[in-house]
Amino acid sequence: MELNSVNQPRLLKHAVVYGAIMSVCTVFLTLVAYKLSIATLVTIKFALVGFLISATITVIAGIDFRKKSGGYLEYSRAYVYCFTVMAIAGFFSTVFNEVYYNLVNPAFGEEFSEAFADNMEGILRLFNAPDDAIDESIEEIRTETPKQFTPGGLAFGYVKGLIAYAIVSLILAIFVKKSKPVDIEIKTT
Repeated sequence: MELNSVNQPRLLKHAVVYGAIMSVCTVFLTLVAYKLSIATLVTIKFALVGFLISATITVIAGIDFRKKSGGYLEYSRAYVYCFTVMAIAGFFSTVFNEVYYNLVNPAFGEEFSEAFADNMEGILRLFNAPDDAIDESIEEIRTETPKQFTPGGLAFGYVKGLIAYAIVSLILAIFVKKSKPVDIEIKTT
């Protein structure tokens, strides 16, 4: 199916829509988990669920973009699309976090730090870490983690996230790409 460039969706416009959808989903998930128990936010299970939701939305968005672009999408364009969706979602989420953590709920950073410290202490005890190492780790968590929720900490987290998005997009683009079939003429003599 050949489409001219007028009929093809614009990558950025399409990515903004799905980036906003992903951001709303992840913000909603975070707020629900926070209301249930802040301890939920510091678990590996929560991180995995958030990652799977983001990856699924990115692949669904990419496949939709591919279909609207004529049914085929080279790997390089699929990669750019996946990265753009994730970067936009990360940006929207960071803006929400800036407002929520610094204006609506300024105590969140301290609450999260305490929950994270408790969770990490349990993990360290599970692995029989020495008490002095546990105390040192917990103290560092309690002093350093709240800094991640400041405006500068959130902005730096977004920049670090861009690196993660770039790596994850390399993998997700594999599921989105679809090359045009190669027509080979076979001459018979």
